[in-house]
Amino acid sequence: SRVSLASFCCVGPAPLPARVAFHQGGAMHEAFRRALPLVADGQHCLRLLAIGGLLSLSCRLSLAAGDVAATAAGESYESRSPLLRRLQSGSGLEQADACVNRSRWDGISWANLTRAEQNAWLMLEWTQETWDAAHPVAQNDTTDSQAPAAAARPAVATSCYGNMTQDRRDAVLSLGYTIQSWHACEDPSCPWPEGIPLPNASCLDLLVFLEAKYNSTPWLELSPGTRGALSILGWNEYGTGWSQRNMPNVYALGWAQLHPSEVEAARFLGYTPAIWDGCQTETPCILRLEILEAKMKAWMWDQMPTGIQARLEELGWTQRSWAEGEEPEVFKTNWMDLPYSQQI
Repeated sequence: SRVSLASFCCVGPAPLPARVAFHQGGAMHEAFRRALPLVADGQHCLRLLAIGGLLSLSCRLSLAAGDVAATAAGESYESRSPLLRRLQSGSGLEQADACVNRSRWDGISWANLTRAEQNAWLMLEWTQETWDAAHPVAQNDTTDSQAPAAAARPAVATSCYGNMTQDRRDAVLSLGYTIQSWHACEDPSCPWPEGIPLPNASCLDLLVFLEAKYNSTPWLELSPGTRGALSILGWNEYGTGWSQRNMPNVYALGWAQLHPSEVEAARFLGYTPAIWDGCQTETPCILRLEILEAKMKAWMWDQMPTGIQARLEELGWTQRSWAEGEEPEVFKTNWMDLPYSQQI
């Protein structure tokens, strides 16, 4: 399971002390520093402006691809990362069912797309020629045309999400679309894809769906985009530990503690803030506890993945105590008195 035993029930995920430390002598707050993993040297400048609680970066940033690069100050807004473009255009992923093509792509030339965006649009059969023809530099036109010129659009541009290959689905998600917003932009008549919970499904149903989806799929059978997103969340790029469910520590953090790149990766994988935090607000504690207990009863010590077994051993379980249902002494300890290794 993604969440620790304690955080799944009535208490929140454990804080990570190193991420809330404030450094003296003019250094940045740790959380602020971690949100901006940039390198500034003689050829790359970085200027930060706090605007309405958001960060405006005048240097190019590519968080989604994990390829951090800063260019000279004054670079155009359009050439910034997908994350910042969505934040500053007011078209974040929370607008799940809206089409926001104009604010995100209109007037942006192919050359001003990031490499990750170019690769995604290439997967969707756009080329530089068709893109620039369909997205001319904006004139003094204030009409809100939601879609680019039809003549230049590749056929796959109007494909329903459910009819796409997994690589193309990954391309759609990596560009910041949800299933709803992709259909709203390309073809509102598209049916909802089979096998995927509806948007109005409960948080708990969505959490169970994601756990089953990822826990049952071998690493090499995951799409390259999925493996890339999981690598950002701490999984080894070769899948070491995946089959044993040896979860990276980042999964014990709350959504608010994730880096921007980790947020992007989690969203790509289908998580929302509520799902990532274990549906703690939406689902009664007693129900979450019952689900956890039912899941634990199905685990046989000599058959469970070694990653889960290691977590249980950290809490004091042994094969004998597990088989006999004896709770370790740690369960009598106050949460705040637990070491971090046991909290997670």
